[in-house]
Amino acid sequence: MRVIIVGSGRVGAGLASRLAEEGLDVVILDTSTQAVRRLAPGFSGQALRGDGTDESVLARAGAEGAEWFFALTNGDNRNILAAQLAAQT
Repeated sequence: MRVIIVGSGRVGAGLASRLAEEGLDVVILDTSTQAVRRLAPGFSGQALRGDGTDESVLARAGAEGAEWFFALTNGDNRNILAAQLAAQT
């Protein structure tokens, strides 16, 4: 099962780490390379630097085939836009 998570803050990184430990195919996106340091050591998913409100970034992350999509940035507007774009892919 493919999961896309936008935002590698405390909540996003924690969720990504947990789902990857359970064997899911996880891709986490964040605009900051520093943010991915919050991921658990040995994170088996894929961490990409990019903006989750950019359609090309979502396409590169595989949002089209994802079963789950979580927008967990610290900005409500960004989360809404990312979710809308992902739903249209």
